[in-house]
This record gives sequence, C-alpha cells and structure tokens, in this order.
Amino acid sequence: MGSDESLFEAAREVAMAGLRAAVRRVDAAVEIGVEGDRDHELDRAVTEALWWVKSLEDLWEEESGEAFYRARDASADGIAIGGLAYARNVGGHRVDRTYDEVVYRAASALESVVIASFGERWPPLSHLPALPMEDPFGRAEMYSRHVADRPLLEPFRAALAFFEDLLEDELDSVDARL
Repeated sequence: MGSDESLFEAAREVAMAGLRAAVRRVDAAVEIGVEGDRDHELDRAVTEALWWVKSLEDLWEEESGEAFYRARDASADGIAIGGLAYARNVGGHRVDRTYDEVVYRAASALESVVIASFGERWPPLSHLPALPMEDPFGRAEMYSRHVADRPLLEPFRAALAFFEDLLEDELDSVDARL
C-alpha cells in the first residue's frame, strides 16, 4: 500500500467517524425537542455533518475521479450527497476569501449555520440564500429533489448509507483480489 493510498484511507476513516458522530448528534438534538439547548446543538450538529459530507465527497472524488460521481448520481442516496453539498455551499461560500485560509474556513463554517437554523426540516430551495457562485454540477436540483422539505436526518442517513456502501464495495473488491 502506497503512502498516498494509506493517507486516503486514514482521512476517509476519520471523516466517516466524524459523519457518523455528527449524524448521531443531529438525531439526539432533534429528540430533545424544543426544551433546553436543542437549537444550538442542532445547528452545530447539522453544520458539522454538512462539512463531513462534503469532505467525504471530496476525498472520494480525489481517489476515484469521475467514477465516484457516476456512482453517486446513479443512486438516490448518492444524489442526496450532491444536495447536501449544495446546502453546505450556500453557507460555506458566502464568505469572501480575502481572509487567510484559517479564518476563511472558520468563518465559512459559521455561515453554514444559516442553513442549519431552519428547524427540523430542510427548507425549500426558494427559502435558501442565493448561492454566491455558479452551480455547474446541478446540485441545486439535487437539493430540490433529495433534500428540500425532508426531515433533517433523512438526507444525512442517505449520504451515510451511500458512503458505507462505497466502503463495503471497496472491501469486497479487495477480498476478491486476495
């Protein structure tokens, strides 16, 4: 196993663990109801989960290229990833990149709370702030079809299931070669 491959596997493992934990926190915050610190916890968990989904999408794209997108777009669970990436982009790209990279990343994460603060269902596309960039990959449509108007957890669970299936397929492929 080359160092690039082991680095990819380590990064993917961390990102998968992060996404699983963030999805559990979204679930727990939704269960708390309107009492207590639910809104603050929910905003943080949703924001974190959005960034983990996008990180995993980027990792898989870097590793597999167009094959990743073909697999993603052939699956309803995978298309939810594109929709969640759109939601993350609406918040995460609203900050001017004139900041240094560390400040930019922190400010972008805070801006993602714009999306997380809508309640227990994803808002319709028309209720989101305008995307401050072009959408050449049709992610707005993915958001409309597989994220909007759904309970918060549903698209995250779909994304997690898709990434888990990718891992399973990869392990099956390795086992077949052995």
